[in-house]
Amino acid sequence: MTFNLTHVQKISVLSILALLVLASWLAPIDKPAIDRVDSGMKRALITFASARALNAAISVAQGTEVSFSMGAGVTLSVGEVLDPVNDLVEQFSNFMLIATVAFGVQKALLMMGQYEYVKVFLTAIMFVWGALYFSGWKTPRWFHSLFILMLMVRFAIPVATFGTDVLFKQFLEKDYQSSLVTIGTVTDKVKQPLPQQQAAPPNNQGWFGGLKNWPPTALDPMPKLDELQQKADQASKDVVQLIVVFLLQTLLIPILMLLALYLVLRSVISK
Repeated sequence: MTFNLTHVQKISVLSILALLVLASWLAPIDKPAIDRVDSGMKRALITFASARALNAAISVAQGTEVSFSMGAGVTLSVGEVLDPVNDLVEQFSNFMLIATVAFGVQKALLMMGQYEYVKVFLTAIMFVWGALYFSGWKTPRWFHSLFILMLMVRFAIPVATFGTDVLFKQFLEKDYQSSLVTIGTVTDKVKQPLPQQQAAPPNNQGWFGGLKNWPPTALDPMPKLDELQQKADQASKDVVQLIVVFLLQTLLIPILMLLALYLVLRSVISK
């Protein structure tokens, strides 16, 4: 089956094929794409280290007890305050390890797309496809699929990497920075020792008179525990926020961009 092509169509298709061949061999976006993947992996590693540091600080603090006495002794455990956030932080650190691996997989796919045999094979496919197209013969359906596959192998990951990085800087970077700072602040707060109180000594006003000013403000652990509780609650929110950021950056946005690119290529090449 044959069909007629206009002169303008032939020139347009030839120009597009020539640009694709040049882009495949000259690789103008390969190095910038790798740099962006490396930046993402660095962010993931920093976040993973922050999560592990917070988890370690919580584990140490959970064995801490503060006590004070007013007649009957009262003992409070820091673990009671930090236990709700501890499980979340452990899961978060595991998630960040997976996110780091995801960036590593992206980099490996980028390197595979730059392999010389991939470029040679894609160039040959484009040459055959162009020859069939200009001769007026309709190319087989399987050849369209092979052409799309090789274009995806060569260009999809760099394009998706660029698109994901643009969206991250536009919409997610601010949340990432603020959440990471909060986790670091909470880690420092958890590491700070709480004041330990002792029994109230009698004074010249008598035992009951001394109780009016007991416990001393400087040694009262309750304000510190309340502040620690507030910080732990905020850390939980920021941990969830960071999970959302890296889930979008390593999974959802790349998959959507790859799907969109595939649909565009299939629509154009299959015509």
